[in-house]
Amino acid sequence: ESQNNLSVTSLRSLPMPGGEADVLRTAAFQTGVQTGVDGVGGMHVRGGNADQNLILLDDVPVYNPGHALGLFSIFNPSTVSNARLWKGDFPARYSGRASSVVDIRTRDGDLRQYHTNASAGLFASSLSAEGPLIRDRAAFLLAGRTTYFGPWIKFFSKRGNLVNFSGDNAGYRFYDLNLKLNYVLSDRNRLYFSYYYGGDLFNNQFDQRYDDPDGLQTDRYTIHSDWGNTIAALRWNHVLSKDLFVNSTLRYSRFYYQSQLAYNSTFLYSN
Repeated sequence: ESQNNLSVTSLRSLPMPGGEADVLRTAAFQTGVQTGVDGVGGMHVRGGNADQNLILLDDVPVYNPGHALGLFSIFNPSTVSNARLWKGDFPARYSGRASSVVDIRTRDGDLRQYHTNASAGLFASSLSAEGPLIRDRAAFLLAGRTTYFGPWIKFFSKRGNLVNFSGDNAGYRFYDLNLKLNYVLSDRNRLYFSYYYGGDLFNNQFDQRYDDPDGLQTDRYTIHSDWGNTIAALRWNHVLSKDLFVNSTLRYSRFYYQSQLAYNSTFLYSN
């Protein structure tokens, strides 16, 4: 079967690393789909490469769909309404990829009642809220997620070199922010706005010391790297008739990566 609907219910019930539900991990359980080495090399569908997949969030292409080198996806499970995976024979509107299409849609928000939801796992925690801005006319969905990898990195780096960084000040975390607004203009017109902002942060600092006949030299290296996505979409849905409608979408997607290296050298002379 070329198309698979990824059940949101099964997404939350499948065992995942650290107890975190993950839509791309759910896709990896489908036939013909494999992950890379140790599960962090991206999604490979029927022999294709990871960069041959088209990943969409509310009709917007996602250029980097993973956190922690692919161990987690950027999609907060509390915001996902439905997800579909095409492993082949996907519609012509999804042109530009040779391997597969993953189409993920976020929830619209409740037009009548307010809801909040919080979750916490071994590696990350999330909080979401939704409800009406104008009853039966406008609604919002707001969700945030962050992780606390720092203590785990320090713990495993001291247990048989399971995780090994130079220096004792390595730190890593990722974060996600989702916003969804929808407004009912009329019986035939509805406006949607989707926004995602998230990324990864890595920091490390380590020293190297050299003994010299004239004194002691200390070199200090400070590394800071951050990368992530900014995604936005404004969609107008217009119903022409009972069996025909038009979707017009203005979309924006940006992936960024930046890295900094600071170096300081100190030399203490001996008398």
